[in-house]
Amino acid sequence: MAAIDQAFPPAFQSVADTLGVDTRKPAELTHWDREKSGLHLVGGFFHFVGSILSGADAWKVIDDATKTLHLEPFVAGFEIGFTAHVSLLPSPFAAQPATQLEFQTRVGWVIPEAESA
Repeated sequence: MAAIDQAFPPAFQSVADTLGVDTRKPAELTHWDREKSGLHLVGGFFHFVGSILSGADAWKVIDDATKTLHLEPFVAGFEIGFTAHVSLLPSPFAAQPATQLEFQTRVGWVIPEAESA
């Protein structure tokens, strides 16, 4: 969360604003790993009211226990995808059609504590 201001490129911020998504409040935020570049690969998702009208769902369901995530390049170092397979949906969304906006990006280390090796 400390790097949230540098995590989202302006083009994504514009899409998020159009969808009514507050990028300072992801439903989930995950640190995957530190890449060879020194940047940290992070991902997560947001919810918004709406439905996918066309295009592939970002989550491909293989079977009851297996799903794979396929994100599309949006801008350099930033990928997104939309899915109807929502997780961690807050109760206010329960009566609405909800879609999940998945993202993955790379950010630098910004907190004052030393980065662990």
